[in-house]
Amino acid sequence: PSTPATKTGYSTGDRVRIRSLASTSSSILTHVNRGDSFTVHGESQNGWYAVTLKDGTKGYISAQYVRF
Repeated sequence: PSTPATKTGYSTGDRVRIRSLASTSSSILTHVNRGDSFTVHGESQNGWYAVTLKDGTKGYISAQYVRF
């Protein structure tokens, strides 16, 4: 299988939660603020994007808070 494409995404809100899994019931790893950039892996899955933050944190962000 091919590697999913990556692209740069930006947070549209302040203190948007980055979660350990693609679920609002999963633990919160950290937050991003409006305008923060991160690497988005592939397409959204059930309303979530898999992301890697600048500090190397890997997690999930709700697609409603991402712009490209």
